[in-house]
Amino acid sequence: MATTPNKGYEVQVTGSNSGLWGDILNDDVIEIIDNNLGGIVTKSVAGSNITLTSDESENVIIRLTGAQSADIQLTNPCIGFYFVENLTTNSFNITVTNGVSGVVVPKGRSTVIADETNGCRIAATDSFPTGTSVSFPQTAAPTGWTKSTAHNNKAIRLVSGTASSGGTLTFDTVFASQSVTGTVGATALTIAQMPLHGHPAMYGPENNGEIDTTGGLAVSRQNLTTRAAWTGDPDDAIGRQIGGTGGGQTHTHSFTGNAINLDVQYVDFIIAVKN
Repeated sequence: MATTPNKGYEVQVTGSNSGLWGDILNDDVIEIIDNNLGGIVTKSVAGSNITLTSDESENVIIRLTGAQSADIQLTNPCIGFYFVENLTTNSFNITVTNGVSGVVVPKGRSTVIADETNGCRIAATDSFPTGTSVSFPQTAAPTGWTKSTAHNNKAIRLVSGTASSGGTLTFDTVFASQSVTGTVGATALTIAQMPLHGHPAMYGPENNGEIDTTGGLAVSRQNLTTRAAWTGDPDDAIGRQIGGTGGGQTHTHSFTGNAINLDVQYVDFIIAVKN
């Protein structure tokens, strides 16, 4: 019986198999083609190597399930292409080979191509490369991903350069209702900064030794009412000097304000890493 070199379809010789064409065509061609295009074989994986039978290798989808306990090898003699659906749990490798060379298939779905010269290799995969970090708006990581706990209660910052992390305060600490308190800076006023003001005084002629300390001011009491008030003329200052006051101290200003409410709305995301 002659067969095709890749998929093993039975080749009919002219004039042969009289009366048997229906059975041969259905069993050895059409049924195999149907498996090649839509068949699924499911294998539960533990810690032992697996070798597919010739009938199992006809299927275009190989579905692997179960809790894996060790690295294993899956041997599939199929030539051409097929899909591997790796739904196993635990962090162990599965190497798919046709006996020539093999390739590790990641969690998820991969397209494997195989020939008798180069062995098996992955042509395409619908999963992210192992180690890829992605954020998800959910509590648990999806199948094939592991939840990362390296970051918690932090904000997201967009950067155009190298990605990093930093800061010291948590998200909840910063974005909360906070009262504003404090004082303003102390300032020593200069003469030019003081408001324009005057001091009352009693004026007289030259001091004759009689002192009036009314109001805390030391002035002469002789002929107190006979002289006009000082006009501001520096030459008219005899007996008209009063004591200065002030210590040049700094002072503070009290401050009150309204609370700043930074309790922003948010949605929680997790970071998960592709297995």
